[in-house]
Order: sequence, then structure tokens, then C-alpha cells
Amino acid sequence: MKLVLPIDSALFAEKNSPMAYSKICQPKLPKIIKHQLKYLSLEGSLHPGEMLPPERELAKQFEVSRPSLREAIQRLDS
Repeated sequence: MKLVLPIDSALFAEKNSPMAYSKICQPKLPKIIKHQLKYLSLEGSLHPGEMLPPERELAKQFEVSRPSLREAIQRLDS
């Protein structure tokens, strides 16, 4: 199962651009993973204090590398 979270592209557009169109800034993968984990928590799929699946399994579910997943989890802690 691939987890998907809708992302508001306006959050990642560069502000104060003199052109009619804004430069599109790609979000970093750890930031997307962090938002998906927060979303899962808010929707009730993950509960406070509940252990996450093992890193290898979670990376496979998100279809991301383990270092990207680790960085996302570190960002959640901070």
C-alpha cells in the first residue's frame, strides 16, 4: 500500500517573484514523509506513543530510502 498525502503546491512556491508565474520549488523527500506521518497521526492511523513499524518495513511502504525516512523521523522529534 502506497501512502499519499495531498500537498498544497502553493506552500512550496517562491514568494515575491516579479513574474506572473512563481518558480516551483520541489519539497525535499524527508519533508514529504514527515507530513505523511503527521497526517497518519491526525487521521488516527497512528496513535500517540505507538511504535512505528521497523525502519526497513516503513521505508518499503513509503517506497523511499532508509536515510530519507530516518531524516523525516528526526524532524518529527524536533
